[in-house]
Amino acid sequence: MSERTESIRKKLQEMFTGEDQVFQATVKEVNEEEFTCTVIFDDELEYTDVRLRSVIDSEKQGFCFIPKQESLVQVGRIANSEQLFVALFSEVDKIILTTGNLELTVDADMIELKKGEKLSVLVTEEELTINADQSMLKQTAGGFTMVRSGEGLKKILQDLITAITQLTVPTGVGPSGVPINTAAFQAINNRLNNFLEG
Repeated sequence: MSERTESIRKKLQEMFTGEDQVFQATVKEVNEEEFTCTVIFDDELEYTDVRLRSVIDSEKQGFCFIPKQESLVQVGRIANSEQLFVALFSEVDKIILTTGNLELTVDADMIELKKGEKLSVLVTEEELTINADQSMLKQTAGGFTMVRSGEGLKKILQDLITAITQLTVPTGVGPSGVPINTAAFQAINNRLNNFLEG
């Protein structure tokens, strides 16, 4: 064992036998499934399974900050044991909240909310998407998309306009011709593109 390592171990032993139970470390990696991280103290000592939540159990629910790799954190010891937890964060990559069948995830790119298996809301810089069972509503800069059971509102409206422009009516002297205002219906069809993507 090097003199440097022995010196660090002695410092740690003194630190943890006194009143001060917190030290600063650098986050090396994060395990989001177990809600733990690995930290490095004083560029040499590595600690694994440092808790990001009160218990190490992926089935448990609660609130969790996911620290950014290479960021600084304040690490505390649990009642003079070998178990450690992150007490304070300098940079956070993600926030996760789970309670019941609700899950909220927030990071720099998106906000996602899930309620059970059938309801979700996703917000990014480019879009807002709401899924409810077999229905989906999406808003982007290009317009709205509304889908139910795999069929989109835009397609239904376009099919309706196409059917109207091909409409013929039986008369006493035979079928009528196509509507004389077909161009107006085509203009309406083109206007749909300003509002609906799908």
